[in-house]
Amino acid sequence: MIHSVEPTCAETCLDAVSEAVINVLTWLSDHAAYVFDHLAQVGQAAEERSKKDDDLWSPALRGHEELTLGALIGEGGFGKVYHGEWRGREVAIKVMTAEAGASRGVIDEFRREVSTMSALPEHPNVLRLLGACVQAPLALVTPYCQKGSLYAMLHSPAMQLSWAQVAYLCLGAARGMAHLHAHCCLHRDLKSGNLLVDATWTVKVADFGLARVVLDLHGVLMTGGLGTFQWMAPEVLAHQRYSEKADVFSFAIVLWECTARQVPYSGLDGIQAALAVMVRGLRPNIPAHTPPALASLIRDCWRPVPDQRPSFAALVPRLEVLYAALRQQ
Repeated sequence: MIHSVEPTCAETCLDAVSEAVINVLTWLSDHAAYVFDHLAQVGQAAEERSKKDDDLWSPALRGHEELTLGALIGEGGFGKVYHGEWRGREVAIKVMTAEAGASRGVIDEFRREVSTMSALPEHPNVLRLLGACVQAPLALVTPYCQKGSLYAMLHSPAMQLSWAQVAYLCLGAARGMAHLHAHCCLHRDLKSGNLLVDATWTVKVADFGLARVVLDLHGVLMTGGLGTFQWMAPEVLAHQRYSEKADVFSFAIVLWECTARQVPYSGLDGIQAALAVMVRGLRPNIPAHTPPALASLIRDCWRPVPDQRPSFAALVPRLEVLYAALRQQ
């Protein structure tokens, strides 16, 4: 008797990972000349940048004596964030630790964040860079957002939010992201923890350490896994080519988080969640009490085919209509 043998979940997942690895290796093989040429250009550019000092940083602070550090309000692998004061203004000060400052990768990320924030035209829903300290320890100075991150708000049992407030916060985030994409900037790490809220409930898109400015947003196709896995698009998790629509997928997870008030895929570890999203098309369950228009918007934003996801420019008017409707309830 011949028995049919169905592949196990582990085998299926392994095949998917193998295929992703093969895709990356194939791309590298096909584009070897381009990669080496690009690396040479990057090395040359880095060398030229290292010869400059304050001209690289715009705007620049001349020293830490301008800053007054207050209470610690956050920390991570890069360093710590303090509530502070600069030139009589209430600010947030992101200070890099000595250990992080010794890492070439962390310094490059710091440079990217300064460069991206400085290059972008101001927008009410994008966190503004006030200054960058070029002497060790490196530091970023931004406006202080009194209500903290959207993540902290959503996961605080004491924080009660109406659906109209949720729609308003999401609308602000979408407007900020539409501004980034309009200026050919991919965020690449959009999540509730990188959306800050000020005293007027205005959302500010923040943390541009992984952001990239490209020449033509509509023609860009990038590769590589970047971001935080719970919010990452399947094409990014699989190290496939991706575009600005990867940010839209991440926004869908933020929208879901606003309705469920939970951490995405909380019952799975990172590898399990990533494989399930890539292989089985796993998405979090949308709570039954979610307003239908918001649920529809979430589903549109996390469609498996990137080109089928709406742009942020298209999402803004939909959220404006939703917010107006919810305010009347």
